[in-house]
Amino acid sequence: MVATLALMITIYTIRRRHNRLQKTLKNSLPEIIKLFNDILFTDKNYTEQEIFTKFEEIVNEVNRESLDIGIGVLVEYKNDHKESDKYPLIISALSIVEHLERKFDSRSNSEKIDAFQEAFVLDLNKFDSKILRYAYSKNKLIRSEARNSHLALSSNDPYRFFDEFDKSLSKWDEIELMQYLELQKNRGNLEGLGKWINYSKNDSLVVFLIKMVGFFKQKGIDDILIEKLEDDNELVRAQAILTLGELNIAIIETELIECIILI
Repeated sequence: MVATLALMITIYTIRRRHNRLQKTLKNSLPEIIKLFNDILFTDKNYTEQEIFTKFEEIVNEVNRESLDIGIGVLVEYKNDHKESDKYPLIISALSIVEHLERKFDSRSNSEKIDAFQEAFVLDLNKFDSKILRYAYSKNKLIRSEARNSHLALSSNDPYRFFDEFDKSLSKWDEIELMQYLELQKNRGNLEGLGKWINYSKNDSLVVFLIKMVGFFKQKGIDDILIEKLEDDNELVRAQAILTLGELNIAIIETELIECIILI
């Protein structure tokens, strides 16, 4: 009875402390916004130590909860396209990279997803390799968020997760992949797919990528497509013909006739 009572008191105390903390942080938001505006959008110069100290004075304690509030403000600024070259100063001063590292390693899927999205919006490409690890997750939501973030952040072959596809692509796989590629196109950094058309041993993936070359009107891989007219797989050959037609690429008549005979 005494143990049960003690446990109830402990739980009540923790909840009360948590609620008090949340209220404090909520009330601190206008001051955080004011501080960040001052740092990012004025000519005032702050040192990292000054930023940390002022932030700590506002939130009382720099911890997981208060850092999440601060990151939320920065993410909102970025989403609103508020430009400044001082974002890295705040990120460094508050050790936000280290904070996101801990979220990536959390057991909580929601924490991981938050970290993917925050790293992406804040353009923290140091997480490239860590995010790639989750691009192969069996959890569909984790996998999707990781791939989106990896495509945006990777400066070195953002399509490495194509290696995962060692079986025929399902319709859902194709829909997912097309969404990723469209996302890259909208961001203005859709890379050429020729390398993967050459590199992949998965005929199903190759057919899909050749189709995407036509869909996105990618240029500069004519030779690769013409080479695929002689591929052993008839589906690859057939899609190469269709894509070459969509791109209005002239094919030597004899090559086309030979290819049709092979099909």
